[in-house]
Amino acid sequence: MALGVVVLGSAMTINVATTTFSGGVYTPGTYSPVSDLNRVDYNSNRPTTNIAVFMRSVQYSIPGVKEQTMTLSGFYSLGDTGQGIINTAEATDAVISVKILRDGTAGYTILGRTGSIRETAAPEGLQEISFDFNAISDRVATP
Repeated sequence: MALGVVVLGSAMTINVATTTFSGGVYTPGTYSPVSDLNRVDYNSNRPTTNIAVFMRSVQYSIPGVKEQTMTLSGFYSLGDTGQGIINTAEATDAVISVKILRDGTAGYTILGRTGSIRETAAPEGLQEISFDFNAISDRVATP
C-alpha cells in the first residue's frame, strides 16, 4: 500500500464563479480567486431514521437526504472580485460554483447558495468575514 502525501493548507486555492441555468443544469462561468481567507470547513452528513417494529430484532434504517455545507472564513478584502461574487449571490439568492483546489491544481467543485454571512470587527484587528454555503449538488472531483 502506497503512503499518501500531506498537503499544506497554504497550497490551497479557493475560487468562485457565477452560474447560468439552462435545461435543468447550472453551468459555471469564469472563476475568480477569493482572497484573504484562512479557513475552509466542509461537512457532508446523511442522517438516518431508525424505526423499531414488532417481531423484528433489527430496526429498519432509512437513509435521509445528504446534507452538505461549507463555511469559508477569513478577512474582509475590499474590492476582491471573489468576495464580491459571494456577497452578490447572498443578496440575490443565486447559485454559485465554489472550486477548492487542495494543492492548487486538484480538489473539488460544489454548487450552492450562500446561506449566511457573518462579519466581525474590532479596533485592534482586521475585519473578519465568514460565508456559509448550502450545497445543491454533490461535490465533484476537479483534476
